[in-house]
Amino acid sequence: MAAGCTTWGVIGAGGVARRRMLPAVAGHPEVRLGAVMVRDAARAAALAAEFGAAAAYDSVADLLADPAIEAVYIASPPAYHEAQGLAAAAAGKAVLLEKPLALSVAAGERLVAACAAAGVPLATCFPLRHHAALQRLRAALNAGQIGTPVLLRAQLCKWYPLDPAAWRADPALAGGGVVWDLGSHLLDLASWLLGPPRGVHGWRTAHGQAGRLDDTAVLTAQHESGAISILEMSFAVGATQQGVEASGTTGTLRCPGFGSSLVGATADGDWQEELPLADTFGAALLDCGRALRGQRRPAADGGDGLRNIALLRQVEDAGPGVASGTLSAGGRTGS
Repeated sequence: MAAGCTTWGVIGAGGVARRRMLPAVAGHPEVRLGAVMVRDAARAAALAAEFGAAAAYDSVADLLADPAIEAVYIASPPAYHEAQGLAAAAAGKAVLLEKPLALSVAAGERLVAACAAAGVPLATCFPLRHHAALQRLRAALNAGQIGTPVLLRAQLCKWYPLDPAAWRADPALAGGGVVWDLGSHLLDLASWLLGPPRGVHGWRTAHGQAGRLDDTAVLTAQHESGAISILEMSFAVGATQQGVEASGTTGTLRCPGFGSSLVGATADGDWQEELPLADTFGAALLDCGRALRGQRRPAADGGDGLRNIALLRQVEDAGPGVASGTLSAGGRTGS
């Protein structure tokens, strides 16, 4: 195995892992795909052949027993994250968990404690933290390029009717609807850029695309600095609308469409900067592997995932109307 290479196992290798993560890391010099796991043995074998995995498994226990595996990416439904993450920690594997980290704060706390006790990294997969234009935007905010941040607006809206038979349409497996799916990303983005919110308020509704689950929501959050975030998400709009805009006392920064451009209107004048558009899913996996080898903190660790669950639960537990309350908050999260 090449120096600096981590041998990964992928649990729940269909779905987002098949669409995004496996293509992103195939053939990467820092990644050796040691094993893939899905519940159907024939499908697991086909995925292993397609992406060059050394082994294929139809059970989590068998994958975790493979001595070659150093780290696992868990992309199963959120209801399984706790049990699978705890088993991985007990087996001494580093853990990269798809968001949300778990379905409850208590479950997230158990995962964080187990990985700490085992001495293995626990990372939460928030790909937007690995987006070059957003990293540049965050650096500009920290440097005061737009003065004091006042207002942040972020959107993830698209047409994505859920199959009623899919696990995403089952709240027992998914945790909830669009807030748990797209909202998880946006709440983390706002926390990463402006610091954890003191509280979150919101409205959720359903137009039938997600069956009994909410498919459209607007959340507002107030941060310790006094800045306010407005987060818009939907599976029910015909045209994709996404991106982020941060406004401060002396200017505005935008990343339209979450693309490669950062657009500024600041005291230095109007400007536009083009940045690399790398695959952010693959970057999240590489970041966790480097944390394992270097014993450093992942860009989004278990604590970041835990704070995200607290926000999601606050919205979910309040029902479809206004959700409000106070959460413990610290400084900005992540690296």
